[in-house]
Amino acid sequence: MSGECKLLTFTRVEVAPAAFKDEAPYVVGLAQFMDGPRVLAWVDRTIPESSMQVGARLSLKPLAEK
Repeated sequence: MSGECKLLTFTRVEVAPAAFKDEAPYVVGLAQFMDGPRVLAWVDRTIPESSMQVGARLSLKPLAEK
């Protein structure tokens, strides 16, 4: 798959599950790949939440392990 996708919706998580409590707050989004399935993924913290819009074109990339 190309990694190119479209943002369908997103939400800010303030109260995270125990496994992610140290990461909160964070934004997750549902994206539709241009050539395939939908995926739920974290949105990079460098993207200002105020600039996110449904329908925005994104590039999905795997996270580097910590």
